[in-house]
Amino acid sequence: MRTLIALTPAHRDQVFVAIIPIQQDFHLDCVMDILM
Repeated sequence: MRTLIALTPAHRDQVFVAIIPIQQDFHLDCVMDILM
């Protein structure tokens, strides 16, 4: 299982790092849609 490291803005000057485990057949676009 691979992991996706996503950077999402938590505050103005801070960046929240989210490590999301993803399946091999799980598309990156789907993950981005969830984060947005």
